[in-house]
Parts: sequence; C-alpha cells; structure tokens
Amino acid sequence: MYGTILVPIDGSSTSTNAFECSVSIARATGATIKVMFVVEPVEYELADEDSTVRSAARRRGREILSSVAESGAAADLTIERDICKGVPYQEIVAFAESEADLIVLGTHGLTAETGPGSTIQRVLSTVETPVLAVPPDTSLPDDGPRCILLATDGSESASQTTNHALELAANVGSTVDVLHVIDETNPALTDPSQPMNELARQGGHDLVERLQTAASERQLPVTTVVTRGVPGMEITSRANTVGADLIAMGVRGRATPSEQLLGGTTVRVLRQAEQPVLLSR
Repeated sequence: MYGTILVPIDGSSTSTNAFECSVSIARATGATIKVMFVVEPVEYELADEDSTVRSAARRRGREILSSVAESGAAADLTIERDICKGVPYQEIVAFAESEADLIVLGTHGLTAETGPGSTIQRVLSTVETPVLAVPPDTSLPDDGPRCILLATDGSESASQTTNHALELAANVGSTVDVLHVIDETNPALTDPSQPMNELARQGGHDLVERLQTAASERQLPVTTVVTRGVPGMEITSRANTVGADLIAMGVRGRATPSEQLLGGTTVRVLRQAEQPVLLSR
C-alpha cells in the first residue's frame, strides 16, 4: 500500500510523535520511512554569518535525523535521511509528489504554540498525497490503528480520504466506524421539524450505507451512525467514544469558501483530537 512514508522532522516533540506514528504504519505496511530536515532560508544576514548559521542548522539536522533513524532501525525498518535547503512546505510537497505515498506531519512545529501551524496548512492545501496529521501527545498502536473513525460529509475531499482510509484499514485489519454529522449550525437545518432536515437525514443515511458497503466488500468490521450537532465536536467525541486510534476526514467540506486553506471543521478537529488525523484533498 505505502512504499515510502515521508516524515519531516524539525526537532519539535510533535515531529517526534509524527515519526513514532510513521513507525507504526511502516511496521504494518512494510513501507520505507524517509525522514527530512529542511534548512530554512536566513533573511537579513551577512554572507559569512549566513554560512555559519546554515552550517549550524545542518549539524543540528544531522543530529536530529541520526537520533530518529536509530530508533527506526531498532524496529527493523528501512530509514532514509535527507537534509535539504528551502521553504519547508515547498520541499515537503516537491518530494511527496514525486516519491512519497503518505506524509506524516506534526500539526505544528517549533514556532507555533497550537496547531495547525502554517506549514501543515500549506501542505494540506497544496499536495495530492494523503497526510497523517499528528497532534501533540498522540500515538498509534505498534501494529497500526485498530479502529478508524471515518467522518464524511459526501464532499470530494472526504471521498478521497475514504479510499485511503479503507485501504489502510484493509492492510492492517482495522475496524471502521463511519460517521455523518448533520450540521445544526447550518441556518437551513436549525429546525428539526422542517422538510430540509428530513432530506439531510436521509441523505446522511444513504451516504453512510454506501461506505458501509465499501467497507464490507473489503471484509472489514464496520459500524455507522448519523447524528446532529456541531461537526468538529461530534467527530472528536465519537472518536473517543468508540476508542478510535485514527480519524479520517476531508481537508475541506462542501461549505468551505475557496479562499480558505482548510475547512473550519478540519481545523477544529486538528486542535481538539486526541488521535492522529488522516486527511486528503
């Protein structure tokens, strides 16, 4: 399923968590892990100072990559290392589009206090490769996720993620819980007695039934639920209720304005989730 997993590392604890999650996925799928450290451009420095700063950054990068590679080697995995120079999200996207089947990336790095940070937002809005976003203090079981919560609104982005999530579940033997949330913040759906709500409810059931069929065709244990509420809150609550190890959802929903990098629900889930989140455009 995955031949190469790209893991950008910047020395933050969140990027270390991301690497540990990639080890779990690689164990389950037999993938090679490519760890990358990006030396960012230095602005407003003299030539000699610029060279010194870059040399120090490269030394730090080598030390960080050596440390994570050793832990991966102990797990009997193939770990490749690369140090490159450039803008982080651009380097991540360039490598991923040519060589990676999955990106595993912390929700924020050293310069952001809470996620999602600017790098992961730009990656998610640009790259076609699926991304496993890893919030702080989250992890996966050693042999991959045992339960995947698949949240869907029927958007193209959610459909793309569904394909990746079901393939991952089939490879590692996960159970799948399919969730559709009728968004009660939508002005057209505030009154449950109105005909529009019945149409939304029926559409939600039709959607989860199609995904249930897709999961069953892969011989995956699957449960489904359609509920009303605020989507971000319902997704994280359901993930905790069913004991999901991983949440899968789209980067952008049906109602996301074109100028936004990420959908509002996606941002809320990335801030609140206690599990890694699989995302695709």
